[in-house]
Amino acid sequence: MLAMKVALAASFVSVVVGLCPAPRSLLRKPERGALLLPSWDNGLPVAAARTSIRMASSSPADGGGDEQSTGPFTRKSLLEGVTKAAGVLGAGTFVQKGFVAGVPYNGSPDLSGKTAVITGGNTGLGKETAVRLAQLGADVTIACRNPDRAFAALEDIKAQAPGAKVGAMPLDLASLDSVGSFAKRYASSSDRLDILVNNAGVMAIPERQATKDGFEMQFGTNHLGHFRLTSLLMSALLKSPDARVVNVASSAHLFASSVEWDDLNAQAPGAYAPWKAYGLSKLSNIYFTKALQRRVDSKGGSITATTLHPGACRTELGRYLFDPSQPANPLVYPALAALTLVTKTPKEGAQTQIACAADPALGKGSSAGGTYYIGPKISKLPSELARDPEAAERMWTASEELVGKFSV
Repeated sequence: MLAMKVALAASFVSVVVGLCPAPRSLLRKPERGALLLPSWDNGLPVAAARTSIRMASSSPADGGGDEQSTGPFTRKSLLEGVTKAAGVLGAGTFVQKGFVAGVPYNGSPDLSGKTAVITGGNTGLGKETAVRLAQLGADVTIACRNPDRAFAALEDIKAQAPGAKVGAMPLDLASLDSVGSFAKRYASSSDRLDILVNNAGVMAIPERQATKDGFEMQFGTNHLGHFRLTSLLMSALLKSPDARVVNVASSAHLFASSVEWDDLNAQAPGAYAPWKAYGLSKLSNIYFTKALQRRVDSKGGSITATTLHPGACRTELGRYLFDPSQPANPLVYPALAALTLVTKTPKEGAQTQIACAADPALGKGSSAGGTYYIGPKISKLPSELARDPEAAERMWTASEELVGKFSV
């Protein structure tokens, strides 16, 4: 299984760069539940968007070994994928790397006196966002599950933003009790919130897991947890003259080609597919942003809600893509090395959400509300499904039924 994942990673590099095909043994006819590589919204070739790749398993019981296979997986196909990826990288490393890194946010607005909460602020994009907002003068609270990792992150953030006011509070988005406790704790420390960055998330969990409240883990954590958190912090946000709610989505919302309204938590037998569930959670982030902005605007509020695709980044979000329990294989290293050259660093990936949180041009009085960004001040229309206002309202109603009323 590890060898197959290595080949998939190498193939991913080849296909996304768009200069050579994936190993033929990994290509399948598109089918329900297949993994569709999305168009990367930072401008990479879109030909890969319709390439269906499925990892076969050894038995029909795990969903693999079906008649769609064009041939057995072989060491030759593995080496072919790695070799082709290496060839592409050797030909265009410098150009491609500069392209993938994206546009940096070079603004330096003064955020002195402003307060910010960043979920998942102890690592990856969240940590880089915390560093920059702290450097700009904001009082930053990182919200995360693990106290030890939170304290370690605080030391690092303070080292990069000397003199900044940075704190941490426990938050487990997979528990509504934890979300409620966080909101109460924050309210006891501050009566106003200027910036909320809903950044934390989980991705592509291999087997269906449930939150403490019984929701599918990705939908429950990435969407419902943040939906409830924002609801409980709304009174503090409404006290800000120029509040921001930044929902980190992804081009992976394209994985959700439809919404199973009667089974949002993928409870039906065979309903769960890792990437489809992740796609639904990211689609829901976009729906939430648009529906929230409509409500704020209808009441003349001063909150700007934006959503974004940070790009393909090297963060802990990809923890499930390679299984550390499997025996080490030296062939994994060239594949991983190839991936590092066509993905963003956390600092590069955080630039768009930093801009959404801080840039004066994207705040009150602007047309930024409800917009989906793919770079600092660079917007793009999400999928047609994501642009459906009726679906956004339906998701809002469904979310309220699951986690509680959201009043604006």
